[in-house]
Amino acid sequence: MDGLLTIHTVEGAVTLDQAMNSLKTFYAGQASLHVLWDFTDGTLGELSGAQVQSIAEYVSRAAKNRHGGKTAGVASKDVDYGLGRMFQAFTEMMKYTPTMRLFRQREDALAWLREDEAISACAAQGGAIASPG
Repeated sequence: MDGLLTIHTVEGAVTLDQAMNSLKTFYAGQASLHVLWDFTDGTLGELSGAQVQSIAEYVSRAAKNRHGGKTAGVASKDVDYGLGRMFQAFTEMMKYTPTMRLFRQREDALAWLREDEAISACAAQGGAIASPG
């Protein structure tokens, strides 16, 4: 999963175990500088606030090698957007080093991520963008 951008497309209701397994897999290797989490076809709605905080704590520790990177979340449903904002607030308190933003539309998230010139050049040349699912 090394490279500039990894796109995670989430389907269905996410459990704490599923979230942690995906994150541990992502951070076990060479994590990309930028990441997009797309919850358009999925939901965080089954997670409690305490579980969101646990995920935020793990990510804040694991993301140290992504300093200067960006994390974009796409949440079209209000519940997911709200839980995403909760996650964002927790990570800000924990000094999460990548910049994080939430979006309602995938296209807006990709446009923000592509403000990085290297990603734009990669996309223009048909470069690979990892998409683990």
